[in-house]
Amino acid sequence: MAEKAEQKIESAIEHPEQPPQCVGESCCLSSTCMNLPGMGCKASRGRTQCVGSSAIAMKEGVCQCLEGPCSNEGICVETLPADQRPKDQTFRPAAQGPTPHQQVLTDPPMAGSSHPPSGGGIPVIPIAIGLILANVLIWGSIWFIQKRRTGYTAYSSDDEETPVMQKSNKRRFQGPGVEWLNDYGGLLEDIEYNKVASALESVGTDAAMTILKQLEDQSTGIDNPTDFILRSTRQTNSRAGSGNSKPTKATRRDAPVAEAVSARESTEPVTPLQALNDFMSFLNKGPGKRQNVKLAEVAGALEALGTKRAARILREMREKGLGLDDPVSYIKAAAQRHGFTVGVKAETAEPETAEDVDDVSRLTSRCKWLNQFAGLARPISIDEVIGALYCLGVPQSMSILRGLQERGASVPDPTRYIKQAVQRANTAISAEAEDSSSGVKEEHEADSSLHAPWAEEEEEIFDWPDESEQANWWDDEDLTADFAAAVGDENDEAWLDWSAAAEPAPKKPRTDASEAAAAAGRRAAARLAEKRDGPRRVVGSVTGYTQLVPSRATVKRSYEGLVKQEILEKQEPEEEDAVLSRDQLAGVAAASKATLLPMSPQEKMMQVRNYASKHALYLDEQCIKALSRLPFYRAKDLIEEVLLGGRQRQGVSNPSRYLMAAVKKMSVGLGVEQGIAMEMAVSLGVVLNNDALDELASIPRQESHAIIRELAQNEEHRADPMAYIQAEVLKCREHLDVRQLEEESEM
Repeated sequence: MAEKAEQKIESAIEHPEQPPQCVGESCCLSSTCMNLPGMGCKASRGRTQCVGSSAIAMKEGVCQCLEGPCSNEGICVETLPADQRPKDQTFRPAAQGPTPHQQVLTDPPMAGSSHPPSGGGIPVIPIAIGLILANVLIWGSIWFIQKRRTGYTAYSSDDEETPVMQKSNKRRFQGPGVEWLNDYGGLLEDIEYNKVASALESVGTDAAMTILKQLEDQSTGIDNPTDFILRSTRQTNSRAGSGNSKPTKATRRDAPVAEAVSARESTEPVTPLQALNDFMSFLNKGPGKRQNVKLAEVAGALEALGTKRAARILREMREKGLGLDDPVSYIKAAAQRHGFTVGVKAETAEPETAEDVDDVSRLTSRCKWLNQFAGLARPISIDEVIGALYCLGVPQSMSILRGLQERGASVPDPTRYIKQAVQRANTAISAEAEDSSSGVKEEHEADSSLHAPWAEEEEEIFDWPDESEQANWWDDEDLTADFAAAVGDENDEAWLDWSAAAEPAPKKPRTDASEAAAAAGRRAAARLAEKRDGPRRVVGSVTGYTQLVPSRATVKRSYEGLVKQEILEKQEPEEEDAVLSRDQLAGVAAASKATLLPMSPQEKMMQVRNYASKHALYLDEQCIKALSRLPFYRAKDLIEEVLLGGRQRQGVSNPSRYLMAAVKKMSVGLGVEQGIAMEMAVSLGVVLNNDALDELASIPRQESHAIIRELAQNEEHRADPMAYIQAEVLKCREHLDVRQLEEESEM
């Protein structure tokens, strides 16, 4: 039908129909007109009509009087009122045909026809007004539809000033919610709106938009978004039901009551510590299944968020039931969304710092944390106590602050408490120093006693064996004889003075004080030299960098005869002094050479997938395939870059797309084996893609060339070369594995 209509229109344009001629004395031959708005006959001519015009043929017509003849001036006299008719009026004779200078076509007037007066043509003003009104209606409808679709803005549970909704209608979640997530959220599957619409409306606007926001944040790890939304709404409803807080529709009559209750709650003063304690008790003792969450696990994340954000997030978790399945992960994720990297290391009760952070920063951050979360009666004046804590040392200072945290609000003046504790610690240190000085004196006496004459005589009488001979010194016959000659026969009791043994002789006074003083001076000089040459503690300096330098260089092993090989680190023997024989070394080398087959593309993809899933990063197949083309260390670096938040460290919403773009930016060419296989295939007239070349590169070169030759000769295999290559490569690798097992069994 459409083709026929198109043909008729084309024929009408190319060969327009010729309208009939205007014949008779009613035709005003000196006039021209068109059957178009604004181009008709003038109203001053009387009641006329335009005859013989054709818009398609672009021809003009003439005006024809509806009643009576047309005068020489082109006026229809009989159609005018009697008072407007001219007295002296001449009429032209009836024309028998068209004049030679004007070939116009018109319809003859029909007798008794009731044509409406032209009035000078179609009125322009009503038509223009109608067009304007139609235009306004059309564009107004379009604007209304767009406004209805985008009648509310995107809602985020993390932004305080973002409105939840501007309008509520049946498609309240279709605009920037479900539809936006389907188009731009990077979901693995689209959300079925018909299944989730009623569930989202049942939980309320705030909870629904929060669930959608949580889905957007976890889009890469959720296989079925529809089930995720339904499961989240059921959990929210179950929590609301367990807390006896069923969602009800608010009416105008209940609005003043709700406002009064909210105003009363807002006027009640609630400290951050009280809110935190209430939330922890809610998690550990609330209704339903809860986890035993410790404050130490979330303290660092709450500190990074700040007081206002942390209070808002805890309130949302308690009122709306968000993140109660895993509260620790939810709070850490909220801190990461605000730009704080708290998930890299485990949170503890004391904010941990890296090795390169100086002691002043550690003590300052600890004091700030106590001011914010410890519930102290008064805040600590950090400027007054930081110097004393720094001079005391980090371990003892942390012990003092930990004791202050345990006492909490029972300490009326925390600053004074810290000062007194530091003073007591310094007093204890001075007492220990005195004890150590007395111990040094005793050591001096012991050292001086070693230089007594009887000690020297004993050393001359008996020569003690060295350390290498201490193991079996009692078995030495010569040593036993010397001992017997020195002290006498052991069976003879006369050699032992029992009275002297029962009552030891009093200690002899020191006779050589100069030697003891000299020894003490040497030890004091050694301590001063050690203190002077030892590491100095400088505020703001970098420490611990020497621990990152290995004590010795790592020997790199070379693998000959292999190209584009992913080298797997083997476990080194724990005992360094383990020595293998030459035959054992040869056997190990032969076994390692036999086992080092090139990795297949499937093994590389599995390696990349396992590493990504190990870090809770789920990538699509195209991304894993692109990463497997890279060396593993490069793929590993890209995955770690995504885990750190991308190049700008601001988070990655779609890891698969980010990694695909990063792989495309890298100039990754063919490997050596792939290039050789490609040259061989081109010389034989076989076209192979990168996947086929990777498969051929995973087996020895001789077998891969044989597969290419067979593929070039057999037309059946060339119909599906990829399937044939995969099957042959699998057979070849199985054959090599069997051969390897046989060789190992023979060894």
